[in-house]
Amino acid sequence: EIPVTELLTRQLVDATFQEFAALLLQPLDATGSSNLQFRLGDELLVRLSRQPVVAGRLKRRRAGLGYWVTACR
Repeated sequence: EIPVTELLTRQLVDATFQEFAALLLQPLDATGSSNLQFRLGDELLVRLSRQPVVAGRLKRRRAGLGYWVTACR
């Protein structure tokens, strides 16, 4: 299991999406066994995998992430 913390999530958001660095990050209680979820500001959600196998799949999808961030604005 990957140790995902609120601090790690904040650091990842700040390093990857500087435009969201000022948004409040709040952990959500309703999380499954595979993911942790955090509310980012009023309209965004951060979902991080706890499982290395899933994390590997997400790396392949990262290329399209910029598109989704742009499309959701």
